Amino acid sequence: MQLPINSSQNSKLRIFRELNNYTQKYIAEEILHISQNTYSRLENNPRKITKEQAEKLADLYNLTIDQLLSNDTPIVSFSNNTIDKAFIQNYYETQRDLLDAVIEEKDKQIEFLKTELDALKAQFAKLLEKVADKL
Repeated sequence: MQLPINSSQNSKLRIFRELNNYTQKYIAEEILHISQNTYSRLENNPRKITKEQAEKLADLYNLTIDQLLSNDTPIVSFSNNTIDKAFIQNYYETQRDLLDAVIEEKDKQIEFLKTELDALKAQFAKLLEKVADKL
């Protein structure tokens, strides 16, 4: 079965990346030698792509530069669960990055709370000394 992809909603760069089971980070760092954030902006606005970047991506996806950058709506054939595997891998990468960020924030919170607890213990010890002196 073949379905047209609405390229106004999905960048062709994103479509080709996901079909080939690549992450933004991989394309950015290993293929284009740019940051993941820069590549993300490029996916959202492919008009800013350089000739060198277009050549590298066209070569990676086994396309011509015209095919990569044309305004034609890409046709995707669903076979061998290629879309599902790409989606699952991309979802996993996104969730893993999110989980790593949550864990990092949790570790920072724990360190902050330990510091606060130590400060409160010190205050409590001082108060106990003052009370003990008055007894």
